[in-house]
Amino acid sequence: MSTLPQSSLALMDELYEDSPCGLLFLNGNGQLVHVNRTLLSWTGYSEAELRKSSPYSLLLTVPGALLFQTHCIPLLRLRGFISEISLDLRCKDGRQMPVLLAANVKKDETGTESLVRVLIVSAPNRREYERELLRARTQAEDAASKLRQMSDDAQRKVAEQEVLLRSVARMTSGDLDTPVEMDSQSSLFPLASTLDRMRKDILDQICKLKDHAAEVQQLNKELRRQIEQRSRLLVASMESGLASGMDAEKEEYSTELQPILARGTMLAERYVIGDILGQGGMGTVYEVTRAADGRQYAAKVLGDKPSYRAMARFAREAQLLARINHPNLIDIIDVDITEDRVAYIIMELVRGKSLAELRHRYGERDFMLWILLQTAEALTAVHSAGAVHRDLKPGNILVANRDDGTVMVKLADFGISRLLDTVADTPSTSAQAAREIASLAAQMDEVNRTRGVLGQASTWVGQLQRAVTEAHAHKSLPPPKTVEPPMVLITPRELASTADGDSSRSRGRRRRLSEELTQAGAILGTPLYMAPELRSGAHQALPASDVFGFGMVAYEALTGTLPFEQPPLLWADLGITSPTVIPLQKRCMGLHPLLAQSLDACLSIDPRQRPTAAELVQVLAGSLAPAARSVLAQHG
Repeated sequence: MSTLPQSSLALMDELYEDSPCGLLFLNGNGQLVHVNRTLLSWTGYSEAELRKSSPYSLLLTVPGALLFQTHCIPLLRLRGFISEISLDLRCKDGRQMPVLLAANVKKDETGTESLVRVLIVSAPNRREYERELLRARTQAEDAASKLRQMSDDAQRKVAEQEVLLRSVARMTSGDLDTPVEMDSQSSLFPLASTLDRMRKDILDQICKLKDHAAEVQQLNKELRRQIEQRSRLLVASMESGLASGMDAEKEEYSTELQPILARGTMLAERYVIGDILGQGGMGTVYEVTRAADGRQYAAKVLGDKPSYRAMARFAREAQLLARINHPNLIDIIDVDITEDRVAYIIMELVRGKSLAELRHRYGERDFMLWILLQTAEALTAVHSAGAVHRDLKPGNILVANRDDGTVMVKLADFGISRLLDTVADTPSTSAQAAREIASLAAQMDEVNRTRGVLGQASTWVGQLQRAVTEAHAHKSLPPPKTVEPPMVLITPRELASTADGDSSRSRGRRRRLSEELTQAGAILGTPLYMAPELRSGAHQALPASDVFGFGMVAYEALTGTLPFEQPPLLWADLGITSPTVIPLQKRCMGLHPLLAQSLDACLSIDPRQRPTAAELVQVLAGSLAPAARSVLAQHG
C-alpha cells in the first residue's frame, strides 16, 4: 500500500490543525489524546494543560459537565454518537463560549471504547450563519410575496383590459346598452369611465339620428305624397284637356327631336343642365346639378310644348315613381312644369349601362340570373303598388356599379306605365287604332330591314294594310295614309362619330336605336317584348303582360336570341295560334329545371298560365347559388 508524500501529509496536517471547527480526541478512559490548534486558540489553553486534567472538567462549565456526564456519555455508549448538543466552553480567561458539540465513539474488536472524537463548532458563528440564512430566507419570502403581488396585479390588469376590450367589441358590434363597468380602485378606471361616457354619447347621437331619420323619412313620405298628388293632378288635367279635344293637332305623334337644352342653362331656376344622358320618344334625359347644394341628379325633360297625351303619360311616370320606394327602382326627387310649359322629372342619377348595352355578356348564366333576380324584385314592387310597367325591355334595365363595388339593377322608364287604380288610357278611335297598327308595321319593317329580311316584312305590312283598309271600308272611313318608316333619333355622340367618318358604326347604332325606342303614337311599348294580348289596346295591360316581357328579356339574356321569330303583337295578323319556341332548358345548359319551366311559362299565350313576379323572385333566388350570388354582387 503506497504512502502519501511528505508534502501531502504536511498539508493534511495543516488543514486538520487549522480546521474551522475544534477537534478533540480522547481515549476510552477520558484522557486527552490530541487537540487541534483551532480549539486551543478558542479556549486559550495549551495542550499540556489539557492533558494534566480531564478535558471535560476543565473545558466545560459545571452545568455543561453535568449534562455531558448524564446525557452525552450514555448516548455515546448506547448509540455510538451524539450530534449538535448545545454547551458552553469555559475559556482560560474565564469567558464562556457557546458551542455545538458532536461526538462519536470508535470501538476495538472486543467492543471496548478505544477512541472518542469530539467535534466542537463555534455557536456564535453558527448563529450568525443561521441569522444570515434567516435573513436570506426572509428576503426570499419577501421577494416571492412581491412577485406574487406583481403577478396578481398583472393578472388583474389583464382581466381589466379584457373587460375594456370586450366592451369595445360590444360597442363596435352595435351593443351600446351594456355599460362599461370597472372597479373604482383600478388604475384603468379613468379609461373605463371615458369609454362609458363615449358609449353614452354615441347612444345619444344614435337616438338623435334615429329621431332625425324618422323625421326625414316622414318628410320624404310627405314629399312623395305631394309629388304623387301633384302628378295625379297633372294627369287629370291633361286627360281632361285630351278628352275635350284640346291641342288635337298634337295627337299626331312623331319621333322628331325636341330642342336640346344648352349645357350650363338653368332648369326651373334650380337645376344646372349638364351632359345629355339619353334621348327617346318621350323626351331627353340630362345630367343636372342642383344649385342649392351641388348634388347631381338626372332630369327627364319633355320637349317644348308637348301634347296633352304626352304630358299625361309623363306625369303618370312621376306619379308611379313617387308611389313606390324600392332599391331596384329609381328614386324621384321632384316633378314640375315650368312657366313656359317645360315638364321635367328630377330623379336619382344612376351611372352604368343598360342591359341592352351588355349584349356581349348575354349567355353568362349566373350573371344574368343575378340581373334577372333584381329585375323581378323591382317588378314585384311595381305590381304590389298596383301598377304595370308596360315597357319591360333590356334598354329599361340599368346595371350600375355602386361605390362599394356591388352590382345594382334599376328598373327605369315608367313613361307609359299604368296605375291600375286610376282611369285607363283614353280609348283609341278607329282612326287612331289604324294609325297604331300601321306605325307598328312600319317599326317591324325597319327592324327586319336591319336583319335583312325585307321580303317577309313587306308581306306583314301588306297584310296589315289590307286588314286596316278592310276595317276602314267596313266603317266607311277614309283609307289610311301610306305607312312611312319611323325617323331615327341620333344622339350627339352619334353625330360626332359621323363627323369623324365612322359612318358604318353610326348606322349600326341608329338601327339599334330604331329597334329599341318606343315610338310615341304607336301601340304603347316596344313590340318585340310586348305580350300578344296587348294588340287589342294598351288598356289591356295587366301584371301578366309585364311577366311576358320579363320572359322575353330572360330568354334573350340567357341565350343571346329572342324566343320567337315574329313579334307576338303580330301573331293574330299572321294567323299564328301556336307559336313554336325551343325550351329554355335546351338552350341554356345547367339551368335549374324548375327555373327553366317558370321562365318558359312566362311566354304562355294565356296570361293566366304565367307566374307572378313574386313567384319568379322565389324561383330565381332558390336557383342562384349563395356563393355565386356573393361573388356576382361584389364583382358583377
